[in-house]
Amino acid sequence: MAVFAGAQAEVVHVAIDHEGLTPDELEETIEELESQDRGIKFLYTIPSFQNAGGTMMPQQRRDRICEVSAAHPVLIAEDNPYRLLGFEGQTARAMRADDENVVYLGSASKMFTPGLRVGWTVAPDSLATILCLQSEAPVLSPSAFAQEVVAGCLEKYDWRSVLDEYRVLYGKWAQTLMDAFDEHMPDGVTWTRPEGGFYSWITLPQDVDSYDLCMEGIDKGAEIFTTTLKKAMNA
Repeated sequence: MAVFAGAQAEVVHVAIDHEGLTPDELEETIEELESQDRGIKFLYTIPSFQNAGGTMMPQQRRDRICEVSAAHPVLIAEDNPYRLLGFEGQTARAMRADDENVVYLGSASKMFTPGLRVGWTVAPDSLATILCLQSEAPVLSPSAFAQEVVAGCLEKYDWRSVLDEYRVLYGKWAQTLMDAFDEHMPDGVTWTRPEGGFYSWITLPQDVDSYDLCMEGIDKGAEIFTTTLKKAMNA
């Protein structure tokens, strides 16, 4: 969101549910914007183990979102850094694999270590050169060292086995968190139960002031991210 705000983009949110972005809501939102003669640059979505909901979009829904986007047409930015982090090793087919009208965004930082900050993009030919030129402005020159580290991990080590170990570890941490929620959360609080990735989304009752809760958390050494959006955002 900070990146979009820095580019002075006008972000329009689309509702999500326990399976991620909802195609019907997406189609209604697109049609409403078109009726107002408002141009749509692209749809940004995280289909696998979404940040911050932790939701996993089923294949049928991915296909439907591609259909809706192609009908209008709207470019899709598929941000998929958590795709390989299913706790049971489960993955879903990338939307880009079936639709060339998709810009795929991947990251090694979620598979190896956050400090590397190495990612990649798979984009339509018409956009690839433009994206390369645009990336040079804020980045100037990506870290050659970090890229060499990632290349070495992929070429010389059994990185898939290491990733399997990470999945098991993340799954244990997630289960510990879910057990703590089950035991300690009061009535009226709900949360998502992720099958992979790093995130679970807690929904508080309407009468709870999330700002006050956030301040109390800070006083106790815990950082809390809150939002008061009427619709859960697809981010």
